Amino acid sequence: MGCKAKFSNTAKSRCQIDWMLLKKVIVLPLGTEFTGADIDAWLQQGIHKADPAQRFYPMPDITGIEDNTGEGTSFTNGIGVTTQITAGLVALTQKFDPDICLQNRLISGFNDNITRSFLFIDQNNRVWGVKTANGIKGFTGRMYVKGSGITTPDNIAEPSINYSLILASEMENKWFVEGDVPAEEIEGLLDVELAVTTESSNLLIKVLASGCGNDDVSAEMTAIGGEVSCWLVGDTNGFAAIGTAPTWDATLGCFKVASSTVASGKTLKLADPSVLYGKGVAGKECVKGYTAA
Repeated sequence: MGCKAKFSNTAKSRCQIDWMLLKKVIVLPLGTEFTGADIDAWLQQGIHKADPAQRFYPMPDITGIEDNTGEGTSFTNGIGVTTQITAGLVALTQKFDPDICLQNRLISGFNDNITRSFLFIDQNNRVWGVKTANGIKGFTGRMYVKGSGITTPDNIAEPSINYSLILASEMENKWFVEGDVPAEEIEGLLDVELAVTTESSNLLIKVLASGCGNDDVSAEMTAIGGEVSCWLVGDTNGFAAIGTAPTWDATLGCFKVASSTVASGKTLKLADPSVLYGKGVAGKECVKGYTAA
C-alpha cells in the first residue's frame, strides 16, 4: 500500500460563518439528534418532555465566558522537529448571575460525571452542534458546576459551569441550524406546587413557585382552567384525570373546585409538563400536590 496524503481545496467559503459569542448551552441526553425543520419548536418540545431523563435542560444565561481549550500533545525529536500527536480538547467555562437556589439545584443535578450532549446558541440565534447525515446532534462531553465563592469589594462572585468536550473529532463536523428565538428567551422548567385552602364547600387552589420566593404564579396558568387532562387525582396506586377540573376565578385570583372532587386521602396534582405545554402553559412542572385530609 502506498503513502497517500489527504487533500482539500483551499478557496475561502462564499459564506464565511463560524459561531460568535455564545449565549446559552442546552444540555441533552447523550446522542440526541435534531432532524426536523423547526429547531425552536423541537427545543421547546424537548424541554417539556414528560420523562426527566429524556428532557432538555437550558443552562442559565452566560454572563461571562473563558476558553479553556487545551493545546493537545506533541513530540519533539532530538534535532528539534515537532510532530503534533493529538488535538487539544475544547473546553469552556461560563459564568451566570448569582442565584443560590438555582446554583444548588445544578450542583446536585449535574455534578455526576455523566457524559451528556451539548448544543450551543450564539448571539445570532444559531444553534451549534455536530453535523450528521440528517441534521445535527449535541457535542459529547461532561460538565461541572461550581458555586459562587466569596464576593470581594471590587468583584461580585458568580457561579460557573465548566463544559469539557471529549471527542476532538466532533469539532471537524461543527455545524449549525438557524433559530429564531433569542437564547435569553429559552428557559428551563420552574418547579411549582399547589397551595390549597378550603372555603365553604370549595377548594381554592393557588400555584406557587417552589423553593426560593414561593411567588404566586397562578395567573400564568389560567389556560389549564377547566382542562381535565391537566389535573390528576390519585395515590401511590396511580393517578388519573380529575372528574371535574378546577376553573379559574379571576376575582379570587385562583383556581376553584368542589371539595368533594378530591376524596379524603387522595392527592391532587398537575399533569406532566408535556401535557401542560400542549394546553398553553409553558415552563412549569408540579413537584408537590395537595393531599385531602
